Amino acid sequence: MLTVTPAAGQSKTFGGDDPELAYSHGGAVEGETPAFTGALARDPGEDADTYAILAGTLALADNGAFLADNYTLAFTPGVVFTIGKATST
Repeated sequence: MLTVTPAAGQSKTFGGDDPELAYSHGGAVEGETPAFTGALARDPGEDADTYAILAGTLALADNGAFLADNYTLAFTPGVVFTIGKATST
């Protein structure tokens, strides 16, 4: 099993563009480096609030000795993305 965990503390300011959501992974056999396709996503919404980060379209891909079919991708839920209030000018 290969586990993907979204990075904590990801955010943007209201009205800004979403950044690419970052993550870490663990569980690959020593000497194998996993590859990924797709990206994480978050619950929809643009109001200042918190939104759950989701697995989205993230998937494993072959990379040299790493064969995606040898692993199950597990996603760690419970990490949130924050949209902060915009400052008034």
